[in-house]
Amino acid sequence: MAQFKYQIHRIELPPNADLDAQLEKVLDKYGMDGWELVQIMHRDKVSEEPKYGLIFKREKSEVGW
Repeated sequence: MAQFKYQIHRIELPPNADLDAQLEKVLDKYGMDGWELVQIMHRDKVSEEPKYGLIFKREKSEVGW
């Protein structure tokens, strides 16, 4: 049975930031390392600036992470 490792990447952006460009950078970086995006959490009530948590997973290899 497959086993997975999970990673959370948090993003804080000012209201006028280009969210799409920032997300694309993060997705490209993690994707090149074999991570798959499984969820995006938006926590706008924590502060005035939007905060996002991107949850990634990748399959655990035989020799380690």
